[in-house]
Amino acid sequence: LWTTWGLNQVDEPLLRQLLNAKDYHARAAAVRVLRYNTHRISDHVALLKKAAADEHGRVRLEAVVAASWLPDTDAAQKIVAIAGAQPLDEWSTNAVKTASTRLSGGIEKESSDHKELGAPAHLSDEGKKQFLAGQKVYFRDAHCATCHQPNGKGLDPAFPSLEKSPWVSGDPDRLIKLALYGLMGPLELNGKKYDGQVPMTPFGGMLNDAEMASVLTYVRNSFGNKAAPITPEQVQSVRAKYPGRVNFFTVEELLKEHPLTVKE
Repeated sequence: LWTTWGLNQVDEPLLRQLLNAKDYHARAAAVRVLRYNTHRISDHVALLKKAAADEHGRVRLEAVVAASWLPDTDAAQKIVAIAGAQPLDEWSTNAVKTASTRLSGGIEKESSDHKELGAPAHLSDEGKKQFLAGQKVYFRDAHCATCHQPNGKGLDPAFPSLEKSPWVSGDPDRLIKLALYGLMGPLELNGKKYDGQVPMTPFGGMLNDAEMASVLTYVRNSFGNKAAPITPEQVQSVRAKYPGRVNFFTVEELLKEHPLTVKE
């Protein structure tokens, strides 16, 4: 199942078989694959509703996360509500709460367990506003700091460091694309190799253009990076080029479109 998904040709009969597997690990894995392939599976809402009522919490959790990605907000809210009516553990409680908040148009509170930094002096007044707003997005629960860490150093070998990174401070379109649509594949950064087994989460469905521009402005001017702010208009322009895209960008694909230069 993982192999056919990786080839962007998910085996639908196998997916449906595993959604009904006896082993909850297999059912949960199948729901995760369904999350990325709802555009291919016509009855994905019904399948997610069934998973949201599964007897095992891990399967229900995957259904909640998958629902939060759906463009059909009403359907997504119903799926989350089904899961929320089941017994909740410490993991699914937070997931249901966050999904419900976002789907109803609210914004979850950012984490407060970090010292807020002042905006760098080299930024314009507007850039400073973006930096401060982006810092709040970076530290929201289950957002950037979760993987890349509060200090931007990442976690080896899965999550790349943001420190003095050409991927951060270089071509803005390359950075916007990977933040909107995610990134899959191994890469080498500043002499260190990252295996790419855990894809970069696509945040295009979780952040609006202003939020995305602000958080990218923050990382482009933190952790040893210094670069021009990203504007909401730049983010909107990239979105407009890929209407309906749900696939990750690969490292190879992005570097072909936006090669790392000697200057970077």
